[in-house]
Amino acid sequence: KKLSFLKFLRLDFSFCDSFPEAGFQVFRQSLKGLCYLQDVRLSLGEHKVANKCLQSVVGCLKRLVSLRNLCLRFSHCNQITDADLDIMSKNLKKFLSLNSLSLDFSSCHKITDRGLQHLSESFKRLIYLQKIALEFNYCQKITDVALEKLTEAFEEHMFLKEIWLN
Repeated sequence: KKLSFLKFLRLDFSFCDSFPEAGFQVFRQSLKGLCYLQDVRLSLGEHKVANKCLQSVVGCLKRLVSLRNLCLRFSHCNQITDADLDIMSKNLKKFLSLNSLSLDFSSCHKITDRGLQHLSESFKRLIYLQKIALEFNYCQKITDVALEKLTEAFEEHMFLKEIWLN
């Protein structure tokens, strides 16, 4: 309760050898009380259960109506699939006031064009985005077709000033 007015949250679990399921539940519970968060940055690179965390964290972030900036880094999380990106995209659609979005899925080898298509659909709803950064380095199952669909998703964004695709 003491942190209920917290506006900025940055957590980096990139080099943790393990993060038990119970830890995710505690993390998720603590986020519920932080309804004034405006800026969230979470890194879980190389985490073995990152797909469960991705679903859990994005699911509870949807309650944050004040969220303006979101940065999620899941690089080298080989467990993340297109289905996980589908769940993420359904939740991202709810962040209508989001100004800045950064997603890093570098070296997430299970992601394909289908996963990127799911994300593209959610980006169409984020009309107030001013900046977006997407990293899919070494995601060898993503083709130019998916990247073309992704860029089409941003064509009608009036406020978008910066796109960074890697």
